[in-house]
Amino acid sequence: MSSMSLAERIVRETPIDQDSVIVVSKDKVVKAKKGEKRWVVPEKIENIDLAFWCFRRYATDVDINEVMSIDIIKRLIDELESQGIPRPSARKITYYYRPTKSIIAVRDWYTSFDVVPMPGEITAEAVLLYWRRYYSGKGHCYGSLRSEEGRNKVTLIANSYNLEALDSRVGTREYEMRVKIITKVDGLERFLEKALEKRRTRYLASAFALSMLQSKKAEIEVEEVGLEKARELAKGAVSVVGHESTARFLSQLLSMPISVNRVSIALNEGDEVLVFQLMTRLPEGKVLSEQELAQVPYKFYLVKVKKVVQ
Repeated sequence: MSSMSLAERIVRETPIDQDSVIVVSKDKVVKAKKGEKRWVVPEKIENIDLAFWCFRRYATDVDINEVMSIDIIKRLIDELESQGIPRPSARKITYYYRPTKSIIAVRDWYTSFDVVPMPGEITAEAVLLYWRRYYSGKGHCYGSLRSEEGRNKVTLIANSYNLEALDSRVGTREYEMRVKIITKVDGLERFLEKALEKRRTRYLASAFALSMLQSKKAEIEVEEVGLEKARELAKGAVSVVGHESTARFLSQLLSMPISVNRVSIALNEGDEVLVFQLMTRLPEGKVLSEQELAQVPYKFYLVKVKKVVQ
């Protein structure tokens, strides 16, 4: 699942047969359950970045040949048939999402929250492949994919395509073996890109330390940038420059006021640090004047926190 886009993970976690709320927290997708009064996530989540209410679905059965033009579906069905699995039925599903504002109550072992829908509607689409079977009153099984061995084969082959196969009860004695293939999430991806961009913070610092990373395991990207690019990136960045002389020199160099702000920072996924790096070792305890700083070689680096593993 980690290789899927965030938008695809949201659609994958959305059930097809009931209203649902999906929570995004630090790039993790969690399905909420509807309690007596509030929606509940069965774990403690301090910060919910985004929540989506899937308020409506439209599903229609389609001929399996209509969806065989989708490459992953054709390859999957061809492999299933080579293993003796009968062709599934198919239905197209359109999901209608609405972003929500969440009023959160965090407990020791769960998180409950109210959902306040926001304006706007976002759609996503998927194809559901399914094999339906049913049992008689005497326990006889009818329909496709009757054997447990066949259902296990579907699960293993679907997993090899990074897909999930679920055996779902759909009636008193009816079941469906389902594989969901997400086919259209571009609207959801665009919304996520804009929404997550707002939560990212860019800092301006005179050094980078691993202690700035909030997690013990993280993936970072380091890129050297020129002065003009640094001036552009510094606009709107939060200064964590700790020395007055460095801040004054950067103010001149970047052509904008840079404040002194000697604080510790904890970087989250998506955060960036524009680092002003002196390229020579200074005398121990030496605080340089602006004139001395101007004679010291320097570089700018942009450090991006690409991925955080909690």
